[in-house]
Amino acid sequence: MDDYQYQNDGYVETPQDYKIWSIINIVLGVLCCGCCGIIGLVLGIMALMKSNEVEKNIQMGEQGIMLAQEASSKAKTYNIIASVFVALSFIANIIVLILQIANS
Repeated sequence: MDDYQYQNDGYVETPQDYKIWSIINIVLGVLCCGCCGIIGLVLGIMALMKSNEVEKNIQMGEQGIMLAQEASSKAKTYNIIASVFVALSFIANIIVLILQIANS
């Protein structure tokens, strides 16, 4: 269900905060060690910070909705990039594991 906020001449959809996605990226960044996992972890933390900004700006009311939309957009971008790095780290870990098993 979508939430809407009144702004000037109409209603604007309340932006998503992507907090759960951010937390998942942080957890997977910790679990998938390596360079790519650490980058995913850092980006996940940045996305979580932007997610918190979304909530804070929504609470400001009408004047904060534009700031909330910008923070939401940045949180989504950080989460997309973090997910790519976490996936790369996961794939690299699988390849290393396969090579170790093959060389045994």
